[in-house]
Amino acid sequence: MTRKAFLMLAVALAALAVAAPAASGAAQAHASATCKLAGFYRSLGASYVYRLTVTRISCRTGRSLVRSYNACRRRNGGADGRCPRFGTWRCTEFRRTSRYQFDATASCRSGVRRFVVAYTQNT
Repeated sequence: MTRKAFLMLAVALAALAVAAPAASGAAQAHASATCKLAGFYRSLGASYVYRLTVTRISCRTGRSLVRSYNACRRRNGGADGRCPRFGTWRCTEFRRTSRYQFDATASCRSGVRRFVVAYTQNT
């Protein structure tokens, strides 16, 4: 291998090494995230929202969607209401009930976008 070919190979490998971390960072932008809810626990439409996980959307968008989801629930039966669909989003919900409240986990999806919210609703 000539000296010129060796230098070109070394430069190409160095460029690849620099580009690889940037590419992996871009891929992580679409990964799942658990959103911080400090200051938002009681303002998202349910009595308390204590966990929000988003996939392929931002946490800000996720909080907005949780508000829309809870507004849809209230339109469809009040505090005990359910919302199987709003806009392009389809949702399923699992509830654990007691006499005065229920704890629920709702999972909503629109194409590849998804959010999962866990909340408590006083009845």
